[in-house]
Amino acid sequence: DVIHEVLKDRVFYEQSGGGVTLSGGEPLLQHDFSLYILKQLNHEGIHTAIETCGYCQWEDFLPILNYTDLVLFDLKLLDFGLHKNYTGVNNDLILNNLKNILQMEKKIVVRFPLIPGFNDDTKNIDAMVAFLKNNRLSHLHIMPFHQMGQEKWYSLKKNYACETVIPPSEETITRLAKQISSAGIIVNVGG
Repeated sequence: DVIHEVLKDRVFYEQSGGGVTLSGGEPLLQHDFSLYILKQLNHEGIHTAIETCGYCQWEDFLPILNYTDLVLFDLKLLDFGLHKNYTGVNNDLILNNLKNILQMEKKIVVRFPLIPGFNDDTKNIDAMVAFLKNNRLSHLHIMPFHQMGQEKWYSLKKNYACETVIPPSEETITRLAKQISSAGIIVNVGG
């Protein structure tokens, strides 16, 4: 059904140079389904991308990458303890997967979901810059936190843990972008 629906827009993809992005949630949580979709789209010649946090066993991730043209990879926290505290998982698997993707020379955009009070401190920003430089990454997209998903959580009758998080100010975004770019990293704010 998904492939049938996507193929209805083939002309649009061909004229725009666009394609299909699997996002979510996390598409790697449904790696078999994601792989099936990406294989079919690849066979049809449609550009493919995934948005991911990279938390997936490499043996499940690699086949997906073989049918993915672009990886949008979110990197939240570099500190092991803080990452585990805030996300419930450590970041070893995530960082190793990112390094593996870089070795494949796959087209990748590293994105930094900027969440005030969570990962906007100088220590995390400095660690992010060091990681990027050590892995020869020259670009970073800052994705400022927003409250656009709040209503979705409420409609699902789920607890929205970020209800009190205030989106970062333009001043904060500019300050962090300058801090990162002063280290030689090209910064893009937003998608």
